[in-house]
Amino acid sequence: MKPRAHLIIAHPKKESFNYALAELAQNYLHDKNFDVVITDIYDLYQKQHAAVSPFQFSRSDPEIKQIKSEQAKIKSSQLTLVQFPLYWYSVPGLLKNYMDSVWELNFAFTPPDGVFEKSPIADGRKIMLSLSTQTPKEKYIAEEILGPMENILHPIELAFKFIGYNTLPAFVTYNIEGKSPSALEPEKQRFIQHLSSNIQSV
Repeated sequence: MKPRAHLIIAHPKKESFNYALAELAQNYLHDKNFDVVITDIYDLYQKQHAAVSPFQFSRSDPEIKQIKSEQAKIKSSQLTLVQFPLYWYSVPGLLKNYMDSVWELNFAFTPPDGVFEKSPIADGRKIMLSLSTQTPKEKYIAEEILGPMENILHPIELAFKFIGYNTLPAFVTYNIEGKSPSALEPEKQRFIQHLSSNIQSV
């Protein structure tokens, strides 16, 4: 049976560089004999009108069905790759809402009435974050107000570690604002090299 990869893309514009990287990832994984399932966050929430509040006590049947469908993708995938732009030093709001709604209580973690030991979905799954910034790489250092990129990514990766994921090294494309497609072409090649170096053992 083929290994399965779950590709999550969170960007409002299909002509964006983030979409281009998601398509590269999809093609690369297909070439490596992965079965690839895709979640387009903005399609999911805007076109299908499935904007689910993670704090709702009552959900409609279509909302429940959509969440179960996404959870099935997660449970059947050995690798998850999340592609997004960095917004306010974190993931975009709709992606955060997806995380809260889909990796929910009793699916990804147990009730907080005892000692947390193991996530129900913790069985060696791996996750990779791939993100873009509008800020130059040299601004992400301890001496600058932004601080090191690893500090920004730590709480995001920690959330996935908490529910049992093994985190692979993140891929970051810096300073994409205003760059032409040709200027970003080297980043695409670097991305393919990053995938090749980090998902061989998945």
